[in-house]
Amino acid sequence: MEALRETLTNLVSSKLNKPLEAIGSAEERESVQQQWNGVLIHVREANSQILQARKAIVEYRRGLTSEDIDVMNQEIIKLELSVSRGKSQITELLTALIEAKKKSQTADANKKAARATLNAQMASTLTTFQTTINKILSRFGASFSIEKMDANFRGGLRSEYGISLRGRSITLDGTPKFATALSEGDKRTLAFAFFIATVNSDPELGKKIVVIDDPMCSLDANRKSQTREILRIISARAEQLIVMAHDPFFVRDLSEALAIKGSPALEVFQLQHAADGYSQLAKFNVEQECESPFFRHHRLLVEFCAGVVHDSRMVAKAIRPFLEGYLHRRFPGLVPRDLMFGGILAHIGTVSPTDPLAYAAPLVEELRDINSYAGQFHHDTNPGVCDTLPVTTSELLTYSQRALTLVYRGAVSSTFRVVAT
Repeated sequence: MEALRETLTNLVSSKLNKPLEAIGSAEERESVQQQWNGVLIHVREANSQILQARKAIVEYRRGLTSEDIDVMNQEIIKLELSVSRGKSQITELLTALIEAKKKSQTADANKKAARATLNAQMASTLTTFQTTINKILSRFGASFSIEKMDANFRGGLRSEYGISLRGRSITLDGTPKFATALSEGDKRTLAFAFFIATVNSDPELGKKIVVIDDPMCSLDANRKSQTREILRIISARAEQLIVMAHDPFFVRDLSEALAIKGSPALEVFQLQHAADGYSQLAKFNVEQECESPFFRHHRLLVEFCAGVVHDSRMVAKAIRPFLEGYLHRRFPGLVPRDLMFGGILAHIGTVSPTDPLAYAAPLVEELRDINSYAGQFHHDTNPGVCDTLPVTTSELLTYSQRALTLVYRGAVSSTFRVVAT
């Protein structure tokens, strides 16, 4: 084909150069014809081979129509498996499978036996556990108890129980419903009872650290008292007890309950704000946090007289409310609460000799004298100046001692001394 193309291309080029002349000789024509015949021979041979191949394909297809392809595929699979079955690694796997099945059967038998033993143990344990929880609920004064405690193994070990409210069984979907029969306080009490029962049933509690978060939330006075007693018992048995709470008064009462002779060391900490948005633990004086204004003022005066450094103006401001608190406590309900300190002193001078408040009459002169000094540091008697009035330490010490002496003696004394604790 390439030789034929070259010959014809040369003839065309010659014709283009000499369009009016005849181009090509008889020999060239004969040569071109022979070349083309050679091409046709190859084409005919190719067509003949294609025709033979098509006939062979048709014959092969006719033969396939009599065969079942699925059967042939199954035979192939059997042959391949027969070959694989004889390999050593397959033999080893089959041997391991037989051993695994034997172990599985043995494990199933052991599992059934263990399940039967566990069911018996769980029945005994849950009966004891239910009794313990109900005892705790009874101590809390709860009007409900748990009943029908059972266990199942669906999705892992789970316990199931019902509630008896004032002698009436509560169901999940009945009236009243399980979800609404108990108040939030009762629910917290129930959860706490479960937790305490779990802790007390731990035979290795002496090696454990028990952490309790806000155990007295939503509890009434009796339940808080019982909670303190329960925590005291746990503290005596556990390696360590950590209680986190928001109520400083509960923390104070719990600290007093735990701080008995021979008890483990007790520390109270407070969570404080730290730099960069962090928090830190710091020692916390819970007694000062819970003290009343009267006791706070008393402490300030006592510590100042004993030499403890305090803000002098704060101490000066504490004298008058300290004396006022003293009068309210010595004569409960007899001192009008709507009167300021000066008005209280004036009121004492107006009562009859038979009025118990008349016993305060001998104190009035001393109280007025002390108030003439202490009143300077309060807005109601010295507005605009009280916050800038200088405080002389020696003078403040004298009046602080006089106030403390008056309260301690319940009478006026001409002898003053530093009071220390």
